[in-house]
Amino acid sequence: VMSLSEQLASTEPGALAIEAREQGDALRGAMLFYNPAVSCSKCHDPQPGTRLGPDLAAKRDGVNDTFLIESILDPSKVIRKGFEQVVVYTFSGLAVTGFKVSDDGETLVLREPAGGKEIKISHDDVDEIVSAKKSAMPPGLVNQLKDREQFLDIARFLMDINEGGPARLAELKSVSATE
Repeated sequence: VMSLSEQLASTEPGALAIEAREQGDALRGAMLFYNPAVSCSKCHDPQPGTRLGPDLAAKRDGVNDTFLIESILDPSKVIRKGFEQVVVYTFSGLAVTGFKVSDDGETLVLREPAGGKEIKISHDDVDEIVSAKKSAMPPGLVNQLKDREQFLDIARFLMDINEGGPARLAELKSVSATE
């Protein structure tokens, strides 16, 4: 039996985008997006400063319906600037992966992707820093969804907030909270 992500990957992203426009429901998508069990909002809608994924309601160049579909199904295909992770190898034998928060030349501060806590590493202990080629968003997250319809709903929600910006996000978020 194919997983939902495998089923969706067998359809061309542009075709999925059209399907989402025609059949997806942005409000149902918002309810899924903010559902703790699905956990999209954990990284994409937290307080500014601790966000682990891009603000999906912000105007971003090159973001269209097809790009949104591809980003959900293959998160590492394009990693947005500012959301690249690094791996720091230390002389004491640790490998620490996270987002670079700051670097004053003496201390490197990383934000750990899972819990968002900050890790300080002394430059004297840094052996090597390499950029991670993988997104912090794991592939296959769509497998948490029940079916194709739920995927189309989330996709439609993302299309709506990409077009309508923060105002549309606030509207869908408040309505979804009262449903």
